[in-house]
Amino acid sequence: MTVLLATLLLYLAVYAFYHAHPARSGYAAVRSSARLQRGLRMCGWGLAGLSLVAFSSINGFERGVVYWLAVLMAVGLVSLFLGAWRPESHRKTALPVAVLTGAVLTVSVVGVA
Repeated sequence: MTVLLATLLLYLAVYAFYHAHPARSGYAAVRSSARLQRGLRMCGWGLAGLSLVAFSSINGFERGVVYWLAVLMAVGLVSLFLGAWRPESHRKTALPVAVLTGAVLTVSVVGVA
């Protein structure tokens, strides 16, 4: 469950980094506002840090960083290909991933599974 949560957090971080760039963002408000771009970058770094902590809690810091880098490359590639293939579908994946992240986090904290 922790691996899934960390992967979803990492996807949301890559999504935030992708849309923080004014040339790639599909949102007009983000393209015109430097504060929103900076906020998305900060959110991306925070989510990436949380996913690193989650991966490190699984097998220790030595292996967790290696797993985190491997998943970061995979998530980055998927995000890049999805954004290049159909930019509008890239935006449509953020809400389901965020909801799934919240559900996984709730299950892992409450321990319902």
